[in-house]
Amino acid sequence: MKNKILYVGVSIIVAALFCLQAGAISMTQNSLETTSSALNRLIPNSESLTENVLVSVENPDGDDMNPKIASNSAGDIVVVYEAQKSTFSRTMPICASIDNGASWTMNFEIDTAELTDGSGLLQSPDIKYNPFNDQFMIVEIDPIAEAYNLHMSWLDGDVANAEEIQIYGVSGTGAADHYEASVCYAEDIMVTPYINDDPDYDLYNTLGIGYWDFPDFAHPPIIGGFYYDGQSVIQSAPASNVEAATGANRMFITVQHEYEPTGKSVIVYKGTVSDLATLLKSGGGPGGMDQYADIECMPYYGYLGTSEQFDERDPDISASGSNFIIAYQSTDNIFGSWDIKCAYSTDDGDTWQFSKAAEGQADMTNPAVSLNGNTAICGYVSGGNLYIVRSEDAGATWGEPEQFNEVDGTVVAQFGSVDVFPSGVVWTDSRSGNNEVYFASMPAPIVTVASLSGGFGVSAVVTNAGTAAATNVPWSIDLVGGTILVGGHSEGTIPTLSPGANEPIKAGFILGIGKTTITVNAGGATKTAEGTVLGPFVIGL
Repeated sequence: MKNKILYVGVSIIVAALFCLQAGAISMTQNSLETTSSALNRLIPNSESLTENVLVSVENPDGDDMNPKIASNSAGDIVVVYEAQKSTFSRTMPICASIDNGASWTMNFEIDTAELTDGSGLLQSPDIKYNPFNDQFMIVEIDPIAEAYNLHMSWLDGDVANAEEIQIYGVSGTGAADHYEASVCYAEDIMVTPYINDDPDYDLYNTLGIGYWDFPDFAHPPIIGGFYYDGQSVIQSAPASNVEAATGANRMFITVQHEYEPTGKSVIVYKGTVSDLATLLKSGGGPGGMDQYADIECMPYYGYLGTSEQFDERDPDISASGSNFIIAYQSTDNIFGSWDIKCAYSTDDGDTWQFSKAAEGQADMTNPAVSLNGNTAICGYVSGGNLYIVRSEDAGATWGEPEQFNEVDGTVVAQFGSVDVFPSGVVWTDSRSGNNEVYFASMPAPIVTVASLSGGFGVSAVVTNAGTAAATNVPWSIDLVGGTILVGGHSEGTIPTLSPGANEPIKAGFILGIGKTTITVNAGGATKTAEGTVLGPFVIGL
């Protein structure tokens, strides 16, 4: 039976809240510490290769491209991509695998030709898994539709049994010419950074952002639903290649910004908090702007490098706990070729350092990065091949790249060609003559905090949803707020966590009273809940 797609919300145009400030805009330079790494040697097609599995089986005569990948806490994988059916038809299939990528099923296919005012041409899909409500968040753009250019969906985390998906289309008042979108989250709220024009305010290729409650796509209270970057704080337009990620305490958005006086590009990052108690506060910013929600005045921002020296393009970002990493292609080298550079932070983006994930005389382009605890995986294209390189120290140093495509010279080098997550990679491949989406697994642990419960103290369950054992997994349980007399912090180590295994952990004796926030961290994965401490008992979780 064909799964159901419900198109809702397409009769509503959502008004945008503009926060624009006058004043000079200038380029700035961050003074960041740079970490060098050895020149990488590309490892050719070898016994280290994993099997390449075709994902996009439903479009043999068309082109499939721009894949994005995500996984839920059980290890089920979902891939979205653009499927070019004809000159006038481009859909967005949603494919799932419940066997670690060995086989794939197209669960849904979104086609905006069925939407009111839809053009039938979709682009810029993105997908993330939200652990707060066990939902996949999906966005895409209908760039030439008359209205409702930004489309959003919630997909049940139990993807194998999901029978329907709702598509919500919206437009900001005055907004036009949408180009790209990304998605991240703040607790159970969907956050949608995107790029569009707004001629009424002389904003072109500018960053916008929207906030959406689960499950009804209403805007959260107090703050505005839409904001556009008026660039009174930092210049970000013209912007392209938008990406976003959420960590334990903050979320960051990154774009490629073309600096018109030099014709070169730099990477811009903008970040804010991810806890709703702080995010959903009105005002507090310059000129009365919403300090944390408004993309114009988010409190954490900067350039990676300067456009006078470097040309830096195609960023991707990932987060795990307090660790963030941004991978991008850069020409700051003696050969003049493209290298893969990384900015990494282990303190929620307060400070950033640089490293090289891959460098050499050949061009290395179109990076994608994934972070799980301190383990980072970066994929990129060089010489028509897909390479994967790993870091075990959150991006400070990198190992040797390994080729992951079985057929030499067939990987397509373009923006959005590659996406990675801790145990797998998807990419656009032309080995059949058309562009197709392929997947390859990477044996790796994926440590998550599956549950958190109260009672006599605090307990949690740590699970490994990956395909390799995790060893020496550090964990901690912290209670902040209220009056905690004993047991505010507990920690330990899980010696070994096999694939699919669960390990219970428990805080030490707790004694206190009052409302508290409980945070469990295991190997960089976190889970947070609000509760009440009554003596040795914790209730209300």
